Amino acid sequence: MALLLSCSTPKIDPGANARIYGSRASTLFTEGNLTGAIKDFRKAYVQAARADLPIQQAQYLFNIGRVWYEAGELDSADQALQAAYREFSYYKEPTNAGTAAGFIALVFCHFGNYDSAFAWYQKGRPKELRKNSEIAFWLTIQARISLLQNRIPEASAWLDRAYESYKKDKSWNGMAQIDYYRASIAFSQARYDDTRALLASSLALLDKTPERYRRWRVLLASAAVSFCLRDAEAGERFYRRSLDCVPSGVAAVPPLDSVQACPKKFPDRQ
Repeated sequence: MALLLSCSTPKIDPGANARIYGSRASTLFTEGNLTGAIKDFRKAYVQAARADLPIQQAQYLFNIGRVWYEAGELDSADQALQAAYREFSYYKEPTNAGTAAGFIALVFCHFGNYDSAFAWYQKGRPKELRKNSEIAFWLTIQARISLLQNRIPEASAWLDRAYESYKKDKSWNGMAQIDYYRASIAFSQARYDDTRALLASSLALLDKTPERYRRWRVLLASAAVSFCLRDAEAGERFYRRSLDCVPSGVAAVPPLDSVQACPKKFPDRQ
């Protein structure tokens, strides 16, 4: 049978296959399946490479680094994010390069490396910030860097400003994150009632988002502050809830006894 040919020229979308995997990876990330998200972002990267779409490749490298960051695999996150930064810089994508640099700065904040965190902050932060989300992102990094030097009042001021920027866009995730950081400061100062209120606010804000897996860290912190307030029943319940919703691919949650001990800072991963 002869082929039926159209007189019009078909539209070719060389990035279609990559976007199929990328879209599926994004859904898995939202659902808390970080392991599956990494696998599909890697497939998206390969498809973008086969179609010779280097900027899309850089975007998928960034996404891979972003998922590794959420999973607490910081060495892997740093490697992927720095590769994305190099590609974005080479292909003259300054906004994306800046965002990658910002996350690299956050990685070094987790490592407790002030000099490297500040260097990447300076390298990535645009001279002029326009969008509320962009302003809030960089203010949050400023706060995290200030905390490395124990400049608590300064960090708190940056967090307050970031919260207001996120609020303008009704960015519930962003506001929830800021409340978590505010709570971490209160917890380190043994202001446990303030800590509990801020964590409750963070959970209420996360109720407005589809990303339920983000709750695990807030629940774990809620367990710790409950034990500090000698409410063992609430502490155990929060701890179990945290275990139930921790995303796949995240390093092991600290054992219950270390959370019961009322640590000086929020528990995170082993």
